[in-house]
Amino acid sequence: MLDIDFAAVAIVFLLVWVLVFVLKRVFFTPVDRARSRRQALLGGDKDAFRNAVAVYENSVQTIETTLKSARSAADTIQAGLEAQALQEKGRIVSSTTGEYRSQVLKARQELDEEVKGLKKELEAQVDAFAENIEKRLLD
Repeated sequence: MLDIDFAAVAIVFLLVWVLVFVLKRVFFTPVDRARSRRQALLGGDKDAFRNAVAVYENSVQTIETTLKSARSAADTIQAGLEAQALQEKGRIVSSTTGEYRSQVLKARQELDEEVKGLKKELEAQVDAFAENIEKRLLD
C-alpha cells in the first residue's frame, strides 16, 4: 500500500502556506493597492466627467434659453417695426394722394378758367368770323 510520509506532507503544506503568505505580502497586496488607487482615480475622473457634462448641459440650456428669448424679442421688434413702416407708408400715401388731388383740382380750375377765357375770346371773334364768312360767300 501507499506509504505516506506525514512529515513531508506537513513540510510541503507549511511551505505552501509560507509561499502564499509571502506572495500575498510581496505581490498581491501591492497589486491590490495599485488597483484600488487606479479605481479611485478612475472614479474621480468619472465624477469629474459627469460634473463637466452636467455643467456643459446647463450651459447649453442657458444658451438655448437666451437664444429663444432673443429670437422672441427680435420677432417682437421686427413686428413693431413692420407695423410702424406700414403706418408710415399709409401716411405717406395719404399725404401724396392728397397733394395730387389738390394739384389735379388746381389744374382743373386753371383749365376751366382758361377755357372760359378762350370762350370769351371766341365769342368776341365770332362776329368777325361771321362777317368774314358772309363776305366770302357773297363775293
